[in-house]
Amino acid sequence: PGGFGIDYPAGWSTASSAARVCQLFDPQPFTVRPNTEPPNVAVSVYVENYRMSKVQTALTDPSFYKVISVEPGTFSDAARPGTILETDAKQGGMWPAGMRTFSVLVDRVDSTIVVSTNDLAYSDYEQNKQTVLAMAGSLRIAG
Repeated sequence: PGGFGIDYPAGWSTASSAARVCQLFDPQPFTVRPNTEPPNVAVSVYVENYRMSKVQTALTDPSFYKVISVEPGTFSDAARPGTILETDAKQGGMWPAGMRTFSVLVDRVDSTIVVSTNDLAYSDYEQNKQTVLAMAGSLRIAG
């Protein structure tokens, strides 16, 4: 789905739901219940149908996020340009205040692949950041 393939750590579980396949990854088995929000997992991957600059602007909006770091990078089998972001959520946004998020945005020209983790996941945030980087580097992008 989404015109990409991605590698993830051996032994990790991924969603078996057709709607979420290749989107949710965790070291522990998990269930995706129909018609509900997805569970909080170690790493999520999704496609935003917007240019990378627009996605980056939304994910670093100073009304909702304090930016910890922004770095350029190159990802995928096609050496696509990308951005590595780390943010803290601010009070009054969609996420709990102080929630730290680490994301890699990978440019697909008219859309963006986002690979991310947050410190609400029930696993090691620092290790998950390294996993996000490795997974973004493993992307195989069609088209």
